[in-house]
Amino acid sequence: MNKEIADGFFIDFMEFEDPINGDTNNAYLSKKIGYKIYSGSLAFVEDFGEIVDGDDTINVPRSVLNMALKWAQKQGY
Repeated sequence: MNKEIADGFFIDFMEFEDPINGDTNNAYLSKKIGYKIYSGSLAFVEDFGEIVDGDDTINVPRSVLNMALKWAQKQGY
């Protein structure tokens, strides 16, 4: 499931089965700028305030992170 939340930022919510821990999920924030796609898990963005493409990074405004977290929680994050 992929949704644009603000200013070209997208959130992806993924559910998957972990053979050790059972069902689980994760959410990822991304943004495409030119030919680069910057991305990171919501936990990474909370810790570092940015998303990455290789060695390049862009900052994620706290307001965008808050929108992403709110949306992901509605999905079961």
